[in-house]
Amino acid sequence: KNTETTSIDNIKKNIDILYEYELLKKAIKYIDLNDTINAITCYNLALNKNTNLYEAAINLGHIYYKQKKFKSAENNFYKSLNISKNNKNISLVAKSLYYLGNSQLSNAILSIKNKKPNIIKIQESIENYKESLRINPDNIDVKQNLAFAIELLKKHINKDKENQQDTQEKKEEESEFDEELDELIKNVDQLKEKQKKLKEKTENEKSSSENLTNKKEKLKKELD
Repeated sequence: KNTETTSIDNIKKNIDILYEYELLKKAIKYIDLNDTINAITCYNLALNKNTNLYEAAINLGHIYYKQKKFKSAENNFYKSLNISKNNKNISLVAKSLYYLGNSQLSNAILSIKNKKPNIIKIQESIENYKESLRINPDNIDVKQNLAFAIELLKKHINKDKENQQDTQEKKEEESEFDEELDELIKNVDQLKEKQKKLKEKTENEKSSSENLTNKKEKLKKELD
């Protein structure tokens, strides 16, 4: 009975392997036909059946990367990285780290173009490139992308510092302007007060002059 159960399990396992293999084969055919929708469907079906399929995960990442869907690409490169780590395949770990770094760096570049720089993605790509180079120090592509990512990070850190400095200078200028405006308002108020006092003085003098005139006229009349 145990032998029969083992035999049935082996048959089911072989059927599953054949099913997965057929799905991967179909996906490649769809890619050759530029039918990415069906290719994605086949890879996802294969992964649903067996979450340990490195080929399905890595190729899904490549499809999304070409479509510039960098977040989806990153998610699938993470899957391929975990699969290769679980399988203890160091060579595939290095490849997954490289592709993962590429998707993160591309995501960062896109964010910069959209004027919303995602500095964290640049930093993440740098860490993954470094990790890949620890496994395979001779990979020229990884070295070049790492150098580019570091330069891009430096550039935007310096730009942030300049922006902060500009903001500080702008605040200082605004503060100086506010002080000057306050002083101007104060001077205007003082001038108004002076004008008011001058007007009152003029009115008082006028009133005194009128009173004097009236007195003179009254005195004249009395003398006449």
